[in-house]
Amino acid sequence: MENQPSYQDLFKSRNLLEKKVKKLERELKAQSNLYAKPDTNNLYYQLFNKTIDIILIHKSTRYNQPGLIMMTNTIAKKVLGYTDEEFRKMTLTDLYDNKKSKQSSSEAPIRDITKSEQILVTKNRKRIITEVHTNYFDHKGVRYGFTVIHDISEHKNASEAYRMSEEKYKRLVESLSDEYIFYSRDRNGMITYISPSIKKVLGYSRDEALRNYKEFLTDHQMNRQALVHSELSLKGITQPSFLNELYHRDGSTRIFHNTEIPVLDESGKVIAAEGIARDITDALKNEEQLRMQEERFRILVENIEEVFWIFDLKEDKLLYVSPKYEKLYNRPIKNLYKKPGSFLKSIHPEDVKTVKKAYKQIEKGKGFDIEYRVIGQQENISWIWSKSFLIHDEKKKPVLVVGIAFDITEKKNARLDKNLLAAIVENTEDHAVIKDTNLKIIASNRANTLAAGKKRAEELIGKTDLELYGDHPHVRQYMEDDRKAMQLKKGETLVNEQVFVYPDGKTINSLVKKFPVFDEKNKLIAVASISRDISSYKKALFDHAESEKKYHFLITNMDNGLGIINTNYRFTFANMAAEEIFGLNKGTLIGTSLFSLLAKQDGKQILEEFKIFQENSKHTFQIQLSQTARKKRIILMTATPQFKNDRISEIFLVFNDVTQRVEIEKNLLISEKNLKDANIAKDKFFSIIAHDLRNPFHSIMNFSDLLFKHCQTYDKEEVMTLIKMIHDSSRQAYNLLENLLNWSGAQTGRIDFRPASTDMYKIVSSNISLIEGTAMEKNITLANNVKPKTIAFCDANMINTVIRNLLSNAIKFTRPAGRITVTGKSGSRITEISVTDTGVGINDEDLAKLFRIDTCYSTTGTANEEGTGLGLILCNEFIHINNGKIKVTSKVGKGTTFVVELPKTSGNKLEK
Repeated sequence: MENQPSYQDLFKSRNLLEKKVKKLERELKAQSNLYAKPDTNNLYYQLFNKTIDIILIHKSTRYNQPGLIMMTNTIAKKVLGYTDEEFRKMTLTDLYDNKKSKQSSSEAPIRDITKSEQILVTKNRKRIITEVHTNYFDHKGVRYGFTVIHDISEHKNASEAYRMSEEKYKRLVESLSDEYIFYSRDRNGMITYISPSIKKVLGYSRDEALRNYKEFLTDHQMNRQALVHSELSLKGITQPSFLNELYHRDGSTRIFHNTEIPVLDESGKVIAAEGIARDITDALKNEEQLRMQEERFRILVENIEEVFWIFDLKEDKLLYVSPKYEKLYNRPIKNLYKKPGSFLKSIHPEDVKTVKKAYKQIEKGKGFDIEYRVIGQQENISWIWSKSFLIHDEKKKPVLVVGIAFDITEKKNARLDKNLLAAIVENTEDHAVIKDTNLKIIASNRANTLAAGKKRAEELIGKTDLELYGDHPHVRQYMEDDRKAMQLKKGETLVNEQVFVYPDGKTINSLVKKFPVFDEKNKLIAVASISRDISSYKKALFDHAESEKKYHFLITNMDNGLGIINTNYRFTFANMAAEEIFGLNKGTLIGTSLFSLLAKQDGKQILEEFKIFQENSKHTFQIQLSQTARKKRIILMTATPQFKNDRISEIFLVFNDVTQRVEIEKNLLISEKNLKDANIAKDKFFSIIAHDLRNPFHSIMNFSDLLFKHCQTYDKEEVMTLIKMIHDSSRQAYNLLENLLNWSGAQTGRIDFRPASTDMYKIVSSNISLIEGTAMEKNITLANNVKPKTIAFCDANMINTVIRNLLSNAIKFTRPAGRITVTGKSGSRITEISVTDTGVGINDEDLAKLFRIDTCYSTTGTANEEGTGLGLILCNEFIHINNGKIKVTSKVGKGTTFVVELPKTSGNKLEK
């Protein structure tokens, strides 16, 4: 309803019209002969013909009944379509639509001045709603009527539209029952109206809800601030939206988002507060769940070993790549976002062609599955396995490509190691044998073949231990252990001491290690056994059994992890605490390499330190376990080398899990940084409020002071003008406050950034209207040279704040009688808005300080206006949020020009 005329505007127009009519009457009465042809050069005749209202002069009876029309002005002929000759054959009532015309209660047949509302019918049968004013007078013994007809069609249509909108609003309020509650409160806080939705949302009937609203509030902390907002609303101060918590009729609680506005009477006194409350309880729960899901996804993609990426085929744009890319490809992620093909620079030259060919499969609507080499730091070569697949839309057209890349260097090397290992196993003195799931031998090394009394391994293939060694208890136990080993998980082993009887009757004590064997699909295919003759030191072990028991009890029950590694850095001893720290099962840490349990980077660093160990030295490291561990943990490891013959013989290790302590320290640092940032944002926010609200409130104070001091001497038109200026300045202050609160949301991550195609002409025009009162005080001319439909893709609220600040600064530094010009320029990709003043200008040294928060540059205006120096910093932040740029050029004594560049469409992004 913003474009509809207000009651005050219509009242003012009517008063002006009546004054004009009376003036015309006096002028026409002064003419000596109404029938004489008017002098076209006469001022009265020009005024008669140039007025926007229809004027008719006609004869009348002494009872003021209209007779034939004698004279009309130009607008009458133009609007009604009749010629002078046709008018002279008609009376005033001939122009009325008698079926729809009505006479107002103020009209009386015997009065000299009458007023009525009539529907006029033009020559082409068009109907016009009008207000008719007739003044009857006598001239040389003849009764005449002077009629002024004012077109009120637009006003009538506006009133009807307003009435219909009220009806629509009421129906809307009554129908929004699922989520919103509409209410009104009087000055005492009593609810005077509540929408029917109260029953659906809170369970109360409308009669039950018509009481003091404070009775519904819980003891939640948020309600304290909510009460402050509600009290200020009843004092006439418009408040920002706020949250409160209310009791449901069933005893549960619900959280609401409230928007309230004060209701004023004609004198400007607060009589009530009206508001809308939206139930956001479920929305808050959903937001929390979504946040947790996003956090889980972030943790997942940032901690998996694979590089995970998503590419948008429609936009031809890389949407996401996980952080592991930088480690795997030794290149920064930001370069990949700018140019997705830049990863090819890391590919081994011999594999580039293969990779390009694979990626072209995407254009054919196919995924790929390839292996290639990457050149990393220090020219190290890694093998990468990469796979992708396509995601299609509802029309089965590919829209996204999702892919992974994984370092398979270890697997590649494992293939080579497998061959080397086979050679080692074949020539070792330990007995090694592999059996299928039916416990039939499928492989045997040389030592095991000879122990079985055979010359070739082929002679053992397909046979069981019972067939080779006979049905003896130790053979059956041996096979039972095989079955137990097949029940183990991948990586687990079964270690036992057993008596082994050779076919020639020789008996030895063996240490047997058994473990399951799985294929690439994790399917059990065999069980492997490695046995070693331990008879030679069996007796020695027995002699030390008692001391071992004491030693073992002490070490096992310590809280700290203890271990010993040999010169090959493999564990020869580890207590239970160490196994728990590394997340391994009991007994599996022995023989494991320390560096296979650590992150690669930590392993390389520690290995270099081990090489330079000195006797009687002690070294402490903070290490991180490799991804094979069950969870990510940080360990403090103390290493003490043991020397023999001037060489390290073994290294004693003490492990302490400090994961929780490190995490606490990290969280403390993050909290400290967030607190500092929040304090800076708060200080900036309050400074900007003090700066930006000064001008509108200054205008309000000045205009209201004039009105207070001179209201008795001003006429009604002057009073209405001052009231309008106070109203405009108040609205400006409200808009400033609202935008600044939005800015505070941006600093705390809560602002709703909604860019859209925006007409910059409208934004500039509305801001000029807001501050023209301030410009008038300094006699400064404001010019808007931006053409309508000058479009930019931006958030209108943010850019409103930018333009308003630039205009306010221009007024501040422009001398009286100066000029401020706003121009617009629209290119193919960029829309440019320039604000140019004829002010004092800025020197080069100060230009460099304008957008820096650390300098807080501020100077006094030409009328000693004070500022905070943060207005341009706010502009700079909002422009950057909108993917734009802001520039300034100035010349001392000549003036300053600020240029704002914004993208024309959503696809355009400016380089900062």
